[in-house]
Amino acid sequence: MLLALDSPYEELQLLGDFGLVEGIEFEGFRHQMSAGFYRSILTGARSGNRFFQLTYKVLPDSNNSPIQRDEATLEARATYLWEFFCRHKTGYVEIDRPFFVTDIATGKRFLVIFEDWIFQRELFRTRLYSSQLKVRYARVPGVNTLDDGSLGVFTSGQEI
Repeated sequence: MLLALDSPYEELQLLGDFGLVEGIEFEGFRHQMSAGFYRSILTGARSGNRFFQLTYKVLPDSNNSPIQRDEATLEARATYLWEFFCRHKTGYVEIDRPFFVTDIATGKRFLVIFEDWIFQRELFRTRLYSSQLKVRYARVPGVNTLDDGSLGVFTSGQEI
């Protein structure tokens, strides 16, 4: 689904042979004591920090199966993803601009940012093939206010 032109966030189009693996991590410390005893301290949020790992097993760099970025632009999948990364890291409006992905299992949308800052184009592709391209959950004040941090479940035709 393409967003309306006035939408503040872009959706990463997950078309073709892709995978989006959801994960959650918790921040804390564990102090191991003698005889198997331990003490744990949670330093982050109890809800944890969500992340997703992107995987593309087939990533054509030709226009045989293009992605429509907007109403006027068709791009090869490899080019689309590389340009998407560069556009969101350097930002036209802001640096490290959030974008959203839709969790396939729940249908919920989450605002995320790319975790890595430095890539070569081939390393970027290698990470996509090997499930190591990670996007991290991002909160934006006043936007994702649900308890789970999502933007909720959206259906076609709705806008953020």
